[in-house]
Amino acid sequence: MPYELKLSSQQVSVKDLPVLKIILSLTKTNALASWDYTDNAQAAAALLVDTDSDEGRSAFAKLINDERKQALIAFGNPPDGFGTANDIFVLPKPIRSKNVIPVLHQAAEWFINTQQESAIAKNSSRSNKNEIPSAITKTETKTQSIRRIIDRLPKDQNKALHIVEKASNRLLIIDRWRNRYYVYSSANADISKVLVSDTHNFIIEEIDRKQLNKEIEQLIPHELDLTLWKVALSISDGQLFEGLSQTEYFQLRRWPDLKRLGNDPLHMKLTALLRRGATIDYIADFLNAPTTEIVHFINACYALGYLDHQHKPIDQTTPATKQLNNGKRSLLSRIRNRLGI
Repeated sequence: MPYELKLSSQQVSVKDLPVLKIILSLTKTNALASWDYTDNAQAAAALLVDTDSDEGRSAFAKLINDERKQALIAFGNPPDGFGTANDIFVLPKPIRSKNVIPVLHQAAEWFINTQQESAIAKNSSRSNKNEIPSAITKTETKTQSIRRIIDRLPKDQNKALHIVEKASNRLLIIDRWRNRYYVYSSANADISKVLVSDTHNFIIEEIDRKQLNKEIEQLIPHELDLTLWKVALSISDGQLFEGLSQTEYFQLRRWPDLKRLGNDPLHMKLTALLRRGATIDYIADFLNAPTTEIVHFINACYALGYLDHQHKPIDQTTPATKQLNNGKRSLLSRIRNRLGI
């Protein structure tokens, strides 16, 4: 069951507010948290403030300095020097679901983690240390994992990630079409570290190919494939990445360059099977291979954009069995023809 969170707003226009409420209704199927609107700011998990007006900027500045439990979302251009705290997020205008939902997800992660840490600290002497305050509701009390940059990589190959590191204001761009990255800095970025960093430390925006081409005109490209592959393999820990399911049918739409990515014999076998398509259980049985290694490979292919996945049944008959069955059918057909059946 997802958490049930509430959002309140200040200085938001009468035109944007109804759109915001409609977008909130789209979060009902979100695995982490669903959102509803409330006029009661004290009951909210997040406060959204339109910062493009003098009143909004003033209210935003006051909220930054106030003691509060809510995440704070600047809608529009945030005031200068608004800070880089983990509880502050930026939602660009105009209001669009593709921008709102990722920001709400980040705000939910921050709020839930903060509330659970507070509950554990207050109840450290009690046996039940997973108590969750009444501001959120959930039937399970498992702490949600941190969301990393690698989890935010666009699945649409025509998109790119525009990333600003809050602490240093360093800007990076990850191009999914070419699997390259660009850095607005003379200093080299540790892209491996960036990929596994908490998204709360960055301001992230998806941009299209047209915007990407404008942004990278004067920048030097760096190859991302090998780094992304190694990072995905190293952090998998036997668990499928966000967006993938153990019961799904996986199929490669592009053959990994294993000469460059590493000549692992198991990876070669997995590549051959996944070109045709298979489920994880089928692959494990067919190759007698550890499920964790299969998961690592699928995660790496998924991270590089090489993988299609869908809920589709797979014919579990092995190629050898299929060939035998075809031979039997051919023999029976010849017998029937001779008998005139």
